[in-house]
This record gives sequence, structure tokens and C-alpha cells, in this order.
Amino acid sequence: MESEFLTQQNFIIFVCRTLFYGILITLYIIAAMKILKSLSFLFLGIFAFGCSPNTTEGIVSVIDLNTGAAVADANVEVYVDQIGMGFYLCSATDPTERMVYKTNAGGVTEKICFKLPAVLKVVATSGSKTGTTTLSLVEGESTTVTCKISN
Repeated sequence: MESEFLTQQNFIIFVCRTLFYGILITLYIIAAMKILKSLSFLFLGIFAFGCSPNTTEGIVSVIDLNTGAAVADANVEVYVDQIGMGFYLCSATDPTERMVYKTNAGGVTEKICFKLPAVLKVVATSGSKTGTTTLSLVEGESTTVTCKISN
């Protein structure tokens, strides 16, 4: 009888230990999942913001060489100085060979968003006045050039 009692007692101890360790392991797994979830949000945030570069933008300012005044409503043509070559605008899927923009009342074009850096020719005209310059885009930066026009 006594040996049967010990066997039952050992079985009860075994069951209690198993339940205890099972609960303990479950708590560790839950804590580990919470930590992994927090770390995944942290890494996702780092990846989303760390890997998204600033936009590559170009701005052209047009100034009258004789008066030094900003030229409103000037035509600003942007193109690559090689035949058959183009540049990539953010709003387009195919390469663009030429684009024409207008300056605002302050003599400046809107920000032109580019997918890739490029070296572009700029020709500005207003009436009989014209001028040229080069827009050298740097990846992830906003580049402003001034084009001075005259007769």
C-alpha cells in the first residue's frame, strides 16, 4: 500500500511539475513574442524611414542679366544634351527627352522631381531674351540653378 501511495504521490508531483514548467514556458513564449513584435516594428520603422531617400529635385530661377530682376512667365526647357537620351521624372515611367516649364511671378519654376540624378541642359527664353545653364542633379537633394537671360 505504501509503495502504491508513493507511486501516486510521485505521479502527482510529476503532473504538478509538468503543469508548472508548461505555464512557465508559455509565459516565456508570450514575453518573447511581445519582444519580437516590438523589435519587428522597430526594424520596420528603421527600414521604412532609413531606406527611403529624399527626393531628387531641380529648381530653375530665371533672371534678366541687364536688370537683375526675376523673369516671370519665362519658358524653361530642360533636356539631356545627347540625342536619343532622356531623364526620368517622378511622374513618368519612361524616360523623358524634353520638358518645358514656366516660371512663376518670382521667376522660379516649380520643384521638378527626378527619379535619378542627371546632368541636364537648361534653356530659358522670354520674348527675344534667352540664356542657358546646366542643372546637375544630386541624388536625394534639391538643386537650384540660376539662368541669366539677355538679348
